Parts: sequence; structure tokens; C-alpha cells
Amino acid sequence: MINQKKTFWDHNHELEFLGVTKILIKDINAYVAKEQLKKTHTPAVIREKVLSYVKGKENNDINLPYNFCSNIHYTNKNKIYGLSEEDADNLQNLFLKIKEDMPDSLCKILKKKIKRNDEEADQLDSFLLSTENMKNLYDMFNDVILVDTTYKTNRFRMPLMVVAGINENGKTFLLGLAVLSSEKEDSVKWALQNFIDYFEGCPKIICTDSCPTLGKVIQDIMPESIHLLCAWHVEKNKNKVDQ
Repeated sequence: MINQKKTFWDHNHELEFLGVTKILIKDINAYVAKEQLKKTHTPAVIREKVLSYVKGKENNDINLPYNFCSNIHYTNKNKIYGLSEEDADNLQNLFLKIKEDMPDSLCKILKKKIKRNDEEADQLDSFLLSTENMKNLYDMFNDVILVDTTYKTNRFRMPLMVVAGINENGKTFLLGLAVLSSEKEDSVKWALQNFIDYFEGCPKIICTDSCPTLGKVIQDIMPESIHLLCAWHVEKNKNKVDQ
């Protein structure tokens, strides 16, 4: 049996396990890479699946620390996708290009400082975009707007918020989009407040899913707008409860 206390980070920031063979660690890494768990799961879920995987093996009582699975997650992601700095540079170049070509557009990036290899680095926190054409459409059709957030649409699993309007023919059109660090209140509020400030006015009706965070933010920054819940999402949640 391996005691979790018998673990440590060495000076190279690689987790080693006293008494655990390198073969087992190599086997775990191969399992995670093969199953591509880092594409759709957090380190916590990886830990759960890896523990299930090693059950029944010689070291079936091993208790993997969270930071070990986080390291597996990071290492395997980089093997397939490459280092995140390249994506950050591409986004920064896109941001500068938008500002140059469309100076009247709304384009903002939020970054946060993280420690990487004993050095500070920038990590993407949130990003949003709306163009002057989108704003002009909002000026004409601002009675009803739709806000929805989707997941698992990008390799970083960051929520994508889409803001859309409805024209006189009942067709939807894009008003803006935001990639957020999470669907927590501060992130959602940052995005919606920026959109409303840019559009210079609140809609008469705003339709969303049943996310409680969206409801609270809308009440705070758009108290005079009528907030409606999407019937499809309400029915979907009702079916989940019934099951």
C-alpha cells in the first residue's frame, strides 16, 4: 500500500512516488493520453478515472494526489496542442488587427497573471467582441435579444456566450460573442455590462436559459428589461428532475 504522504515534488516540479514503480506512472500517462481525458475532463475527473483504472492492479490502494493528475493533464495537453503561449499570441494579434481595421468595434481581452516555471506569464481570462455593424442592427432591432452560453465548443472548455437579436422576419442575427473564464457572476456581468454600454441601451426583453447567474446579473444591470426563460431549457430541466 502506498501512503499519500510519501509523495513530493522534486526541484524540477515533477511528482514522484516513493515505492511506486516508474512502469506504473508510465502506464497511467499512457492511459490518460490514449483515452484523451484532457480534452473533455478536468484534473479532478482524470484523478477519479485513473484511480478506477489502477484498481485491481498490484498497487490498487494508491491514492493519487490532485496535483499529480493536474500535471498529467497539463503535460498531455501540451503534447497534442502545443504550448498555450502560441494561442495567446494569436489572440493578441487578432485583437490588434480588429482594433486597427475596425476602430469603432467593441473588442476586449482580460488576462490574469500566473506562475509558470518560476516566471510570471499572462493567461487568457475572458475575451469579447461586437462590431459596428452588429451595433447598428441592435439599434434597429432591440426589442428582444437572446443570450446563451455553450460548453465544450473549444479545446480549453471555456464557456462561449452568444448574444443574438431577432429581426422583423423572425430571423436571428449575431450581436456579440464572449469567451469567458467561467459562468460565475463576475465574468458574466463583465461581458453583459460591456455589451450594454456599447449598445447604449437595454433591450425590452431578454431571453436566456435557466442559469441563475444570468438571472441575477440581468436583474442588477438591466432591471427594466423583461427577463424570459427559454421554454426548451425549462422543459429539458423539468425532464431531468422527473427522471
